[in-house]
Amino acid sequence: MSPALLAAEPFEAPFISTFTYGRRQLLFFASDHDSGLHSTNVRAIRSTIEDHSIDVVILEGFESSMGESPESIRSQAEPCATEPLLPDCSEMDQAILVASVRGIPFVGAEPGPTAEWEQIRDLSDGEYTVEDYIALELSRYLVLISRGEERVPNDAVPGRLGRLIDYYRKILPLPAEYSVDSYRQWLKKHFGTDAFVVGAEQLAPKPEAGSSILQKLSYLTTRTRDINLLKVIEQELRSHDRVLVIYGSAHLAALRKVLSSATDRSSDKKARPR
Repeated sequence: MSPALLAAEPFEAPFISTFTYGRRQLLFFASDHDSGLHSTNVRAIRSTIEDHSIDVVILEGFESSMGESPESIRSQAEPCATEPLLPDCSEMDQAILVASVRGIPFVGAEPGPTAEWEQIRDLSDGEYTVEDYIALELSRYLVLISRGEERVPNDAVPGRLGRLIDYYRKILPLPAEYSVDSYRQWLKKHFGTDAFVVGAEQLAPKPEAGSSILQKLSYLTTRTRDINLLKVIEQELRSHDRVLVIYGSAHLAALRKVLSSATDRSSDKKARPR
């Protein structure tokens, strides 16, 4: 994400931008991803759903291919209704609970690994291999472990990575011989170490010359996610009059120009919970 695009946004997140297309309206809630139950972000998400006649909610965090209101995602959110302070309760979970009480359907807008890899391959004109993409996915998992979002003992990490590789082999054209050792060799080649340690900064999206291969791949993933999000928005606006998107503010900054290009009018306001 370009710092200039973010700096040009009307407010710091959370805020809401509204785009009107004839009788149809898109409300884009630019989230700051603070999932605390009493945070301004979560309280404003609840108020936005409650105070507007929303027809469908587009959410960050699960694949568009899962369809409308997938039961597995709804079930994941249900414990947060009785124990909202659980550490795993996300802003997505809170939005699902509020929407479900009102009978509002929800959909995801993530591209999924197969679509993401194909977009990266096309956007880079074949510069990156499927092995590079798998290394990105495995590195993302290591960052989750380092943040404590995945609790995995050090001696269990290789086994977890192996299971991830087996999963990706089923959906991507990954060579049969690719293994955890292959990932170790990839890390050694690009970062000079085969230790399973990847910092969040190494996954910061950066397209500039001199950025690491993981940073460049991360940048391409943000582009693929924005492309898929735009497709889902267009699809939902064809069948609903008022669509609410709840996504990180960087995605709105990236899509603002295209969302504004066909609008009759647009407006921005700071998200203020009741």
